[in-house]
Amino acid sequence: MEERLKTAIALQRERCATYQQWDSVFHGAIVGEYSSAHLQQVVAETVIPSFQKVSSGLRELQKQVRETAPSTDQLAQFFVQWVEAIQEVEGEHYRVSVTLASTIAGHCTLNSTTGPATKKESEEEPAWRVSVHACNLCGLANILPISVQKPFYFVPCNSVDLLKGEDDASEEDSDPLLVELDNEDHTNTTYYDPQEIATNCIQWSKSANELFQRKKACQERANELTEELQCELTDL
Repeated sequence: MEERLKTAIALQRERCATYQQWDSVFHGAIVGEYSSAHLQQVVAETVIPSFQKVSSGLRELQKQVRETAPSTDQLAQFFVQWVEAIQEVEGEHYRVSVTLASTIAGHCTLNSTTGPATKKESEEEPAWRVSVHACNLCGLANILPISVQKPFYFVPCNSVDLLKGEDDASEEDSDPLLVELDNEDHTNTTYYDPQEIATNCIQWSKSANELFQRKKACQERANELTEELQCELTDL
C-alpha cells in the first residue's frame, strides 16, 4: 500500500507541474514569446496526454486497491475515496482552466482605433494597434502576473460618468469620444473610446473573476487532498 500511495502522490505532482507548464506557455503566448500555434501544439501534445496519463494511473491504482484490499482496511478505503475526490476536483480544474484561458484570449484583442476624423470614413486598419483596458476596472490586472501585462495599455476610465453618459446621448449615429493614447516615443498614434473600453472591461471582468476564483479554489482543494494523502503516507 505504501508504494501505491507514493505513486499516487507522484502522479498528482506531475499533474501540478503540467498545469504550471501550461500557464507558462499560455503567458508566453500573450506577451509574444510563443505563437498561438505553438501553444496549441503544447496543449495537444503535452498537456492533454499528461493529464490522461495521470488520470489513468490513478484509476488503475484505485482498481488494484479495490480488488486486493479487504473491506476492513481503512487506509485502502480512504485511498479509494481519495482518488474519487481528486479526480472530481481536477476535472473541474481542467474545465475551468480551458474556459478561463479562452476568455482571457478573447479579451486581449487589439481594440484601439483610428483617429476621430477617420473612424467612420476610413476602412484601413491603423498602422499601430494595441490592447487597451480600463485601469481599476479590468480584471486582467488581478488575473495575470504583472510580467504578462506588458502588452496591455491600462487607461483611466471613469466608470460612473462613462456608463451613464452626460446627456444620455448614446444614439447610434452619434460619434464616440475618442482619446489619443499616450505613446512615449511619439512615433505612432492610436485612439480609444473610454466608454467602450470601460463597458467591455466591467462586463468581462465579472465572469472572468468568477472563473479565476473557481480555478484558485480547485488548486487549493487539490493541494489539500495531496497533503492529506502525504500525511497518511508519513504515518505508515
